[in-house]
Amino acid sequence: YVDQNPAQTATLRSYFPETWLWELVPTGKEGKVTIERTLPHTITDWVGYTTCISPVHGLGIAPPTTITAFQLFFLDYSLPYSIKRGEIMRFKVSLFNYMHHSLPVKIKMEEVEGIDLHSSNSIASFCVKPRDSIVYQYILKPRVIGEVNVTVAAFIDTDFPEPCGPETVVFTR
Repeated sequence: YVDQNPAQTATLRSYFPETWLWELVPTGKEGKVTIERTLPHTITDWVGYTTCISPVHGLGIAPPTTITAFQLFFLDYSLPYSIKRGEIMRFKVSLFNYMHHSLPVKIKMEEVEGIDLHSSNSIASFCVKPRDSIVYQYILKPRVIGEVNVTVAAFIDTDFPEPCGPETVVFTR
């Protein structure tokens, strides 16, 4: 099944605090509480420490707990701090697949006003093997002075011409 009217599901990773979850939470008489919070978008291990104070039992310190924040599939790229107008720039996009199966993936660089694309195409398709990554290179040449936004997105390629990934793509958004 392929959704013919896909919803926009790409979420830009933008929440990167160095520390988080500094809260005082009352537990009530049972001494238990459940809280739900959004994990920061950093791919890392977070170590949490919990302390409590009781008028009857005094100070309690729980053993440390670890939460791992991780994405199985993502792309990453970095741009230089600056580039001169007219200078040719190699823009490398890295695509990571930490899943246990291959993925047919299409990456697309959106058209950017003020930047010429000197690569053969703004769209490229790959079969990314399990627990592997690929690097694709765009060649860009800026024509304007000032800041520009560059957007590259990755999608499951349902039209990939060769066998890749699970036998059947069950659902794509």
